[in-house]
Amino acid sequence: MTDFLTAIGLMFVMEGVSYALFPEGIRKMMERVIMMPQGHVRFAGLTLAGLGFVIIAVIRSF
Repeated sequence: MTDFLTAIGLMFVMEGVSYALFPEGIRKMMERVIMMPQGHVRFAGLTLAGLGFVIIAVIRSF
């Protein structure tokens, strides 16, 4: 459970830093995402989740 909460906290830190450092870029990205078809957004989300899972699996295997 500690690892899970640490991962959630790290996610918040990384997202917060991106909003703080690149507010205009984040705004433009959100506008683009709103214009994308729902299927494309879903595919991107699943792809990123899968990539994250692979990264975690590789790190945990060492």
